[in-house]
Amino acid sequence: MQMARLTPVQQHSIPALLGGGDLLVRSPTGSGKTLAYAVPIVQSLVSRGATIVTRAAGTFAIVLVPTRELCLQTHDVSYAFVPTRQRLTALLALLHSKCVPAQQPGGRACKMIVFVSSCDGVDFLYELLAAAGRWPDLREAAIKAGHANEHDELNGGNGIYYGRSNADDTVVVRLHGKMKQKDRTQAFHRFRDLSSGVMICTDVAARGLNLQGVHWIVQHDLPQDAKEYLHRAGRTARLGQGGQAVLLLHPCEAAFLQLLRQAGVHPRELQFASLQAALCPEGSRRDVFVLEVALQKQLEEAVKERAFLEHAAIGAYQSYLLSV
Repeated sequence: MQMARLTPVQQHSIPALLGGGDLLVRSPTGSGKTLAYAVPIVQSLVSRGATIVTRAAGTFAIVLVPTRELCLQTHDVSYAFVPTRQRLTALLALLHSKCVPAQQPGGRACKMIVFVSSCDGVDFLYELLAAAGRWPDLREAAIKAGHANEHDELNGGNGIYYGRSNADDTVVVRLHGKMKQKDRTQAFHRFRDLSSGVMICTDVAARGLNLQGVHWIVQHDLPQDAKEYLHRAGRTARLGQGGQAVLLLHPCEAAFLQLLRQAGVHPRELQFASLQAALCPEGSRRDVFVLEVALQKQLEEAVKERAFLEHAAIGAYQSYLLSV
């Protein structure tokens, strides 16, 4: 596990539990509580021997874990109803406004995790962001979209590239269960070491990974249930830090909000218009519309022009249908 030393909670807890004592521990999220009780459990089982600890012998340990509390530690939870055709541009608006250092006060860093329902969906979004090219300049976008000519005065856009290798740009990594173990490990360590960046992943990253410093959780696809929502949201606000989580809903998925309320989670609504306004914060409603149309066109052209992207899009769509 490549652990050089125990955390304070582990230093105090493990000896007491190995000694057979009862223990009540209170410690911040991410401080190492899981290993604080898991190590004594494993040690106890190992010491009994393989002839005693068998499946036929029954249960030797029971671990009860919280669910709702994972979400309550998150500073702000919200949702937005996003029309199907505009889901990609809505996601890019979030990426642009939250994870591009140039858009943050003082160039503040931001790390974001985007949860997608399938491995194919992760691959498609990852490849699309890497292939789509530069963020369209507002004037150029308006001309291409047919809503302006070269003499129109428009607010300028920003050239942002979502790629894999340029350290000066927003870094995007992917993580899902179909990746080779070596690639998953590399993706995990790369994202963990980033001060700012985006990880697109399945629910393989919703549990067990200690990813500190994550500021935003975006649930691009609906989780299977409220419990899975809570585990996703719990990837932010670690070690007492703040964090925000937003759920992007199709209009037909409104019933899921009732499941969240029954689980004790009451997210606030984020208006779709305010979400899209992040495409061009200082522009008019017309500017935002122009840029959104151009960006959608750019993404569609990227898929049409690249056979591997079209194949990935088909796979992602088929996997999405199987998941709903």
